[in-house]
Amino acid sequence: MEAFIELDKLVAEGKIRAAGVSNFKPYQLQKVLDAGLVPALNQIQVDPERQSADWQAFNTEHGVRTEAYSPLGRKKSGFLSDPALARIARAHGKSTAQVTLRWHVQSGRAAAPKSADPRRQSENLDIFGFQLSPEDMATIDAMDTGVGPFTDSDEFGH
Repeated sequence: MEAFIELDKLVAEGKIRAAGVSNFKPYQLQKVLDAGLVPALNQIQVDPERQSADWQAFNTEHGVRTEAYSPLGRKKSGFLSDPALARIARAHGKSTAQVTLRWHVQSGRAAAPKSADPRRQSENLDIFGFQLSPEDMATIDAMDTGVGPFTDSDEFGH
């Protein structure tokens, strides 16, 4: 809390444009909100299999934008090879990663994919020249397992 208070002071002084939090569950974010502070964003893990709907809804309700880290999943995630996602990608002439990033953007989230490969970085940016249909969006939304990261524990001890 103290660190965010100091960041908020820097925003007020115009030294930084915005301050956010990472992995704050709704009850943790509520403590910040109760102090009269509103983070610009809450960066949480969101991907088609782990949509963390409750976290996202709480963020939205309180004017905090959700930013997805690991928006393309992690090594154990297999959704990028899901046949339904591959079908959507083929229909748009895009990769499944591009379709997934477009899904994030169309859902109102910021997405922060990680790649050291310049080709992948370029591909990750090439998501604004197409639009997913409502059916495409519903197909990807239906991939949610209902299990979010850190659902049953405070892994990071916030």
